[in-house]
Amino acid sequence: MPRIPEDQIDAVLALVDADIDKSLQRLFDLIRIPSISTDPGYRDQCKAAAAWPDPHPRSEEARGGEGV
Repeated sequence: MPRIPEDQIDAVLALVDADIDKSLQRLFDLIRIPSISTDPGYRDQCKAAAAWPDPHPRSEEARGGEGV
């Protein structure tokens, strides 16, 4: 995961705060996925948790600009 440059942390936090309900819902959606990686029975859930951010496009500002 790319690290957010320190000079952009305030902008990222402001973006999260601006839509805190949606931000929390995305977090809760992720942590609901049973993804115990040491148990082969959870293989599909682990893959779903690993791929989870992909369907959630982030704004250029949230990514910290191009190349981040």
